[in-house]
Amino acid sequence: MQAIVALSTYLIATSMKHIESDLDSAYFYMMLFVVSLFLVYFPSAISSIYLEKWKVSAQKRFILGFTSLNFGKRSLDRQKNKDEHESWVTTESMLLYGEAPESIYSIFGTVLNTLLSIIIVSMILDISILLWYVLAIFLVVGIKILSKDKIAANAKLVQGKRNAVISVLSRMWVNTISGSPKTFKNWQQGYLKNTYVWKKKAAQNELFLMGISSVSAMLALAFICAGNALYLLSLSSTEAIAVFLVTMPRQVQIMQNTFMFFDHYLKWIGVAQKLENLDQHLELKSEDTSQYINLEDISINGNQFDSIDEIKAYIQRQPYGRYTIQGKNGAGKSTLLRRLVEGDKYVLVPSSFRDLEFSNLRDNTSSDGESVRKLFDSLHHVKEIDTLYLDEWDASLDIYNKAHMHAEVRELAEQKRIIEVVHG
Repeated sequence: MQAIVALSTYLIATSMKHIESDLDSAYFYMMLFVVSLFLVYFPSAISSIYLEKWKVSAQKRFILGFTSLNFGKRSLDRQKNKDEHESWVTTESMLLYGEAPESIYSIFGTVLNTLLSIIIVSMILDISILLWYVLAIFLVVGIKILSKDKIAANAKLVQGKRNAVISVLSRMWVNTISGSPKTFKNWQQGYLKNTYVWKKKAAQNELFLMGISSVSAMLALAFICAGNALYLLSLSSTEAIAVFLVTMPRQVQIMQNTFMFFDHYLKWIGVAQKLENLDQHLELKSEDTSQYINLEDISINGNQFDSIDEIKAYIQRQPYGRYTIQGKNGAGKSTLLRRLVEGDKYVLVPSSFRDLEFSNLRDNTSSDGESVRKLFDSLHHVKEIDTLYLDEWDASLDIYNKAHMHAEVRELAEQKRIIEVVHG
């Protein structure tokens, strides 16, 4: 596309060169110029399509990388880790992998358009003009090097503030729907405070970028204008002046591209820093969760144990049965449940089991009791699963449904091994 744009300048300038000496050639090049104006839209449309595909595939690669690197790291299944990382690997990755390809595309498009235009203008007019553009480019590169670290630091700060807002927003639903004035007020204050700080830092960053971009572009334009002024003073023929005037729109675009390049590139430095920050959330480190388990306050089917290995040996005595973990609040029952997971023929059902992708659980109109019933019905028919780990699956049930579902679990326990943490 950029080659066609540059070629159009060459064609119209060549037409002007022949306007007095060879009118047929002048018309011929003018016709080619008009044709080029139509052709330029085809590669533009195609590149836009591939840009959108690039955005989707980039975010897909990140998600696949995250899931493959962190699959089965059950020690991370704590609210603290979810609050710290979830907004990064979901919302932030979606935003950033839409922003990054767009930024790269804009930079390369601007650079290619500018370089080809400079070459064409130099070929049409005088090669000496190229020197002034080279000086302007060196100025741009120098300022870029000097400002890079500051831009990256600002981008990291703004990104952190934005994710703080996203984290607060993730708690909006429960604080709004619960209808508790006190908790809603606390949430609202946190949201307003974090939003204010984010917007303030983002505005300061944009002002800094605009300042760097404007000053740098103006200095670069001074070199370009000086080169053109000296060339214009050297012209004597009407034909040469006509050719120069024909190239002026392209040279004006080159000047505009100088501003655009700075804008795109400075933003890219920020985007690159954001990508670096995002990569820190790609592969998470497992942690030793034994510190969160107090076996003195936990029993399994009424029995107490001195170690997790003893518990595993107790459970593995037979291929089926029901093992209920009970204990005080904060004793680490759910953490223990995850430490007991072994093999690959199992299903771990967390308390937020609605998030699990069982094919027949995607019915948002179901009551809690109906959802639990569908859950157990699904598990009952999964033949390749021999062990179920259930974490407070009965927490949201009323007395009737709880009694009914416990009967379902007893039936399941005649075929499979069930290790559960029950509510209360």
